[in-house]
Amino acid sequence: MNAVTLVENSQSAYTIAYTEADYNGAYDNGINTVAVAAQELQTFLAKTTGATLPIEAVSSLDELSGNYIALGSLAKQKGLTYSRLTTDTGYRMVLNGGNVYLYGNTRYGTLNAVYGFLARYTELEFFTDTVYTYAYTDELIIEGLDETFNPSIDYNCAVDGALTAMENGKQVPNFAYQRRLGFQYPAYVMGGEWHNFLSVISPDEYQSGHPNWFVTATNANDGTSFTTLDLAYNGYEIVPYAAAEIAELIRSGASGGVTRAYFGFTQPDSYGWSMKDSNGDVAKYGEESAEYIIFMNKLAKCLDENYTFDHEVKLMLLAYHKTVEAPAYNEALKFYSTDEVKLGVMYAPIQLNMYRPITESEHASQKYGNTNAYYAAEMQEWKALAGDEIYFWNYSNYMTNYFLPLDTLLSMPANYQFAAAQGVSIIMDQGQCGDTDGTDWSALKIYLKSKLAKDCNALLYTDEATLKGGLIERFFKAYYGGAADAMLGLLAAQHSWYGGGLAEAAVDANGKEYLGNISAAPYLLNTKYVAKECWDDTPATTYDNSMLTAWYENIASALFVIERDTTLTKEEKNEYLRRIKIEGLTVRYLSLKVYGSAIVDGDTVDGLETEAQSYGIDYYAQGREIGTLSDFKW
Repeated sequence: MNAVTLVENSQSAYTIAYTEADYNGAYDNGINTVAVAAQELQTFLAKTTGATLPIEAVSSLDELSGNYIALGSLAKQKGLTYSRLTTDTGYRMVLNGGNVYLYGNTRYGTLNAVYGFLARYTELEFFTDTVYTYAYTDELIIEGLDETFNPSIDYNCAVDGALTAMENGKQVPNFAYQRRLGFQYPAYVMGGEWHNFLSVISPDEYQSGHPNWFVTATNANDGTSFTTLDLAYNGYEIVPYAAAEIAELIRSGASGGVTRAYFGFTQPDSYGWSMKDSNGDVAKYGEESAEYIIFMNKLAKCLDENYTFDHEVKLMLLAYHKTVEAPAYNEALKFYSTDEVKLGVMYAPIQLNMYRPITESEHASQKYGNTNAYYAAEMQEWKALAGDEIYFWNYSNYMTNYFLPLDTLLSMPANYQFAAAQGVSIIMDQGQCGDTDGTDWSALKIYLKSKLAKDCNALLYTDEATLKGGLIERFFKAYYGGAADAMLGLLAAQHSWYGGGLAEAAVDANGKEYLGNISAAPYLLNTKYVAKECWDDTPATTYDNSMLTAWYENIASALFVIERDTTLTKEEKNEYLRRIKIEGLTVRYLSLKVYGSAIVDGDTVDGLETEAQSYGIDYYAQGREIGTLSDFKW
């Protein structure tokens, strides 16, 4: 049967079926992801066609009496192929024998299959968890369906505040937002806390008996001291102890249903490393990372030979700060890999100029002295050692102040394309952390990250002058409604300036860029440096906020359009106004901080704090509450 009528006159004879065998307890935070997939399919088929299909949980397809849409591993009972699925989060959609099968290699794949099916037949597209569009139809015919989708990057981990906010120091994931845009919660993908050297090998447990394992190192950024491990001490004698601790952590997780393949053993969050070089490997191979690799290879081998796990284990080292540079390829440093245990690397070049594409080779960073192309080459060096097990931690926010604009429209597609070309299977693209709402086009950036991980060649726009003809314009129409053109005009004006005058102004006396460094705020907001030049497109002996005022006219126009729209409900109008005003905060803040001028009568930084809180913004920087914005120092 090559065609079936799934819905006719908003009625359907089909049942949505799944199996509880696909449930995996704590791995899904107590929620059966495939059951959620069934509910999402039911909800959005009803919304897009008017037909409400019943849901049945079954052990076997034989339990079903009529036609069905089968989710997840039920496809195996039909003998359908999985061989075309080369990723964990990809999916297949198949019409077979009058029934529809939506499935993937994992629960994530099955969930994505549901959203892919809805997109295919009802044009359902999510822009956030609650903003979406679709084409209503009361008839839905499925014909010749046999499709496979594998994303450009397999796991797209959720590290933006709106996806995973902070509340009282704890993460509060928005699972609906994550699922609907194709993200995964990092804690369900990877085990082991970040920067966990000293939680796995705890000083409280080990220091008295092994004092030489623990050393004091210096943070090269600020000269402060911190404690870390001398991994190579006495011929890497820490290895079996670390293996025992990690094996217990993996097993304790598995006993609760947590089957994460990836487990990190990673250094403290400081720009430093043990300088002991106890085994001489740093001197031998020329990089601190060589010592780290040798330790992790030994750790992987120890786990492989001495412990048994009920799932594949992928150990992960962190190429970050002092270990971001890979040693030159050497067979002795090639990553350990067997069917049971593998070693991989999370490449986290925090030194990148976030404004520039990762392959850009002309503009050196004022803080670190290198162009981005240097770090692209390092990623390729890591790829040579790690093979298929390479992951990418990208940074896309000014961590010290979210009210400082960062244009990533140029770098984002290039970075995702480069990552995909290296075979990256996990991406963590860290945007604004901690908040459910953010400034500087935060929701747009989350949407673009979602799209580029699925298809790294997706077009953000076809006309750079207007930013129309692609994903950005689609997002604006859905997110800002009738104010889309005015808001798009603001972003286009900003993008044009960022690529021209700002890039030219934000340099030191040697032509090295302040722009795009995670801690660039002091230079771009402090008039002691280049701040006044950065935000005025009509330079003169006296700089002013005229360009920022022109930008804000777009905000005023957008507000005017929404206020006069009589087709909107009160709730719809208020939500559009809130979204528009959030983007206005950045422009108003720049005017106050750089030029001491108010764009809106009566503006003060204290007033912006209160206004931002009323829009749901709780943080202005990583770990810094919005109520302290006026205390921000250079």
